[in-house]
Amino acid sequence: MTASLPLVHVGMAKAASTFLQQVVLPRLPSHFYIGKHHNTPEMARALMGLTRLLSLDWKPEAAKAVIDEAVAARSAGRPVLYSEEDCSVFKFLDPAVISARLVEVLGPHDVLMVIRAPGTWVQSQYQFRLSTYHPDTLFGSVEWFDRHRQVVGIGSDLSEIRFAALAEVYRRICGGRVHIIPYELLVRDKGAFTARLADALNVEPASLEPLMNQPRDRRRDKTRITAADAGFIRLARYVVMQDPDTFWRLAEERLEACPGARELDDYAALRALTEAGTLNFSLWRPHLSRLRLRILSHLQEGEAANDPLAPEQTEYLTRVGRNQKRQLKAQFGIDLDALVPGTY
Repeated sequence: MTASLPLVHVGMAKAASTFLQQVVLPRLPSHFYIGKHHNTPEMARALMGLTRLLSLDWKPEAAKAVIDEAVAARSAGRPVLYSEEDCSVFKFLDPAVISARLVEVLGPHDVLMVIRAPGTWVQSQYQFRLSTYHPDTLFGSVEWFDRHRQVVGIGSDLSEIRFAALAEVYRRICGGRVHIIPYELLVRDKGAFTARLADALNVEPASLEPLMNQPRDRRRDKTRITAADAGFIRLARYVVMQDPDTFWRLAEERLEACPGARELDDYAALRALTEAGTLNFSLWRPHLSRLRLRILSHLQEGEAANDPLAPEQTEYLTRVGRNQKRQLKAQFGIDLDALVPGTY
């Protein structure tokens, strides 16, 4: 089986993207992979512009030249496979703009989108954003959710919950087919997920099975957020509140259980910022993040973090999930109730 069009895996984020990008997609002999985690620096810069550069700075001819040169030199006639979850987020640009840019540099293409139920996706998204010390996560999931629910489009951490609308944007622009697979199918029935992924790639399922059965590298330091870890991160809210005394009182209590923490350069840097009276969070943030990573093995003991939303927020996500499920069935003929009953 051979594919005639390039394939773009657009995410979603927090829906097995890292697993696919690290373990499966780059190892496919059937495709020329140019996606995330496996790129030359020049290619990475060209592709980053797709999802981040403003229109005045975007140079499609330059990006296309870099891609075309790589394809000519290394693809051996295989179709291009590009993977980047920034294509489905509203962090920098509207996905409609990104989709049009993909057509500019790749031509008509197929799209692969792995979706996830809004309720569990939001929990995973919150914990990821918290782990990066994003300021509006430091006061809890309820406040974070309310803030981003009020933002429409670019700048919202929640825009991806409307996955059917996002898929329709890509179908309207990409010029090819849009393949949609629920993340929950990977959890419940890996064979069924593999079959659908094989259809999107236009390969035999048997060729994917050895890759899909590789152990997943979860890299605890990025994905496991315990209650102790979340509590340590959220101490940074006292810096935002201009209350360094409370921050240090509570932080020192936790650092007692972390041998060597007070000898680390980032600990010293935070103390120096405090002594200088500098409470600009943007200056604290990189040191806080690095300090946490250095002591993470001590913070990852114990139960997983639990950051429940308010009942009204949970009900809102349930309504959104049902609405998107109906749209997906009407627009794409995909019956999520049949694929993953009771999930959406």
